[in-house]
Amino acid sequence: MRVLYIGGSYKGVSDCFSEKIQSDKNNPETYDDLFGLYETQHYNYFEHGYCDEFIKLGNSASYIISDEPVLLNAWAREHMSTQKEFSLNEMALHQIIDYAPDLIMFCNVDAELVRMIKEQCASVKRIIGVVGSAVLDSPIWEMFDAIISCAPETVEKIKKDGFKAFHVNHAFYAPIAENVDGIQGSADDGNIVFSGHVIKGNEFHDMRAHILEELIDNVNLKIYSPEYIIGNGEILKNTTMKVLYDISHSFQKTVLGRQINKLPGLNKAVKWKDRPESPVSRKLRKTMCAPVFGMDMFNTIAGASGTLNIHADSSPVFASNMRLFETTGVGGCLITDYKSNIADLFEPDSEIIVYKDEKECIEKCKWVLNHPEKALEIAIAGQKRCLKEHTYSNRMEDLKKALELII
Repeated sequence: MRVLYIGGSYKGVSDCFSEKIQSDKNNPETYDDLFGLYETQHYNYFEHGYCDEFIKLGNSASYIISDEPVLLNAWAREHMSTQKEFSLNEMALHQIIDYAPDLIMFCNVDAELVRMIKEQCASVKRIIGVVGSAVLDSPIWEMFDAIISCAPETVEKIKKDGFKAFHVNHAFYAPIAENVDGIQGSADDGNIVFSGHVIKGNEFHDMRAHILEELIDNVNLKIYSPEYIIGNGEILKNTTMKVLYDISHSFQKTVLGRQINKLPGLNKAVKWKDRPESPVSRKLRKTMCAPVFGMDMFNTIAGASGTLNIHADSSPVFASNMRLFETTGVGGCLITDYKSNIADLFEPDSEIIVYKDEKECIEKCKWVLNHPEKALEIAIAGQKRCLKEHTYSNRMEDLKKALELII
């Protein structure tokens, strides 16, 4: 069987990758060299990890990044006509057709690319969607033969919507642990680290933002987030939208209001059901650092005194995100929010630190900073558990069971 994972990159990864290319002494230019550099940074270790496991089982397996312009353009220069310009999806499609997969594991939400694959890639027999916990309404779900998610809540939601769905936990890519710099606490800067998005609204990170706002007043905390790069223009646009909403809805039922709401801008704002959310908390943005990805992120986690994890609002019951395994896998001390299944994954306060609310989170973070030797013991125990039970070799057993019911 020929398996192709189609991944996407986080906001900010492309800029980070371009900087790595510029600083690389080997001056990579070919697709193979650029892809090799991309792989060493482990930006998309999820796809890489599963490809390794499929190959061990005797399959052909590879992955592409369908929204990474540097890689797509390099491949296009070597395999496609240079007489015209191609969109990212067109370049990705040609790469997919060239590989001729039987099975596609689709790890982003680009419905247009799925449609193009179905119409033009004759080799493909099954397309399986791979999603996280936050699932927005999209026509893409009905395009998949089945959907796999790390979050049990999401699996149940997708099933209720009438689609075939299966649960498989995230995992850690073990080779990363061999390449991190230093050990837990080696940075010795007396900080708890948080790395990740802080997106408000739509079942994303409202609770995360609330807890982080409480923490920055009480604990030495470094926040590395893609929201750091949100420009002033976007913030100004959001502020303007809030003003328009407030004006249009304040006078909505008055004669004056009906006249005001005919004005350009207000005539649209009056139809908005909800007041626009700020793209990022002002309080948090002031304390944010530039985001870190790939090995930069893993080295940051490995060297921190402790790493904070806060699940998205779309995961209210079960622990399921990547940071659980990323932090423990590289030997970091994980401080994570309590979920009903957390003890099935790690032993609380022995292999990881667990908190139930913002008050306890502050207390546990302070404890980690004040007891570095104990925190290191917990980090070592957590890494041992992760490398024993939470690698892609472990998860492949669960994925195989799901695929047997799909294919």
